[in-house]
Amino acid sequence: MRNYVFVIVFVLGMISGCSGRRGDIPVVRKTLSAGVVIADSLYLSFPGQLRVTSAHILLNTPFDSDGFLKIYDRQTGRELGWTGKVGNGPGEWITPSFGNVAGDRIAVYDANVKKYVLAGVERLYGEVSEAGAMKKIDVSPTGFVFLNERLAVAADFSETPFKLISDGRIFPCGQYPFKEPVSNTFDCYQGLLAVHPKKRVMAYGMLGNPYLSLYRVKPDGVELIWENQFKEPDYSISGGKLHWGNGHSTGVSDVTFTKDYIACLTPDAKNEENMFGTFVRGREMKVPLMSVYLFDIEGNLRYILDPPFHIIRLASDTDSNTLYAVSIEPDYRIVRFDPDWD
Repeated sequence: MRNYVFVIVFVLGMISGCSGRRGDIPVVRKTLSAGVVIADSLYLSFPGQLRVTSAHILLNTPFDSDGFLKIYDRQTGRELGWTGKVGNGPGEWITPSFGNVAGDRIAVYDANVKKYVLAGVERLYGEVSEAGAMKKIDVSPTGFVFLNERLAVAADFSETPFKLISDGRIFPCGQYPFKEPVSNTFDCYQGLLAVHPKKRVMAYGMLGNPYLSLYRVKPDGVELIWENQFKEPDYSISGGKLHWGNGHSTGVSDVTFTKDYIACLTPDAKNEENMFGTFVRGREMKVPLMSVYLFDIEGNLRYILDPPFHIIRLASDTDSNTLYAVSIEPDYRIVRFDPDWD
């Protein structure tokens, strides 16, 4: 039986309190408005990654075998089509995931078959494999972002967290937040990547730990600019393995760049009153109430935004501070939040 790699993209837990990197910068907490519903009552199994382009909203639904990539009009929310098949056949994907959007292209990658496509969004109405050149890589990525056709970063959380792919060459790079070496890096350090192609910087948010870092991406590696452990971690290291002591993950469940901020979606309270039950493939999943943490480019936490309902996916572009989210109340919806917090 083949062992498939599954990326955990859902985080449960709590964060109560916060701190910025500089103590003299106040953190403002605000309640978000109800937002603008772009698309309502979405019929899908469970939402994966959410991405936005200048004209489209792209939603990954990895459990929908007949079309895991849903395409919506960014202004009207009208569903324009779907593409991408899950399976083992030619042009099919086993565990399809989204990387970032840059210009009119989106990265689609698969950890189990070590391939990726920089797909032209305007060509996505055919098959994903026909919307760009399929590329093989000697990495099993659980995260993937690209800056251009020749420069990308994959995350496999092995001896180093990242692998820089530069003109077909692979450079191990990056560093883990805890310096003591452990043997279970893949299990404990998985996280999410976001990139700002114009500024050539990449953000890494950990799934199991309230931690965010920013790297400068260079042709031969990445350079750490700053890291922010924005809540004390609860962990121990014994027998060469890292063990979380909180019983639930308390980390980052989505990360994205806006014009002025790095936005992170993170659980804010471990409270049964704030848990929402939903079913995925017949199994019940508890959804915590999430908040949006906005960090400036220097790594200071500036805002905590509390939505009036459960949001489980977050997206933006670097041209504005507008946020897009997938909410569940009880049906899945795509909601836009215009920046009224500055």
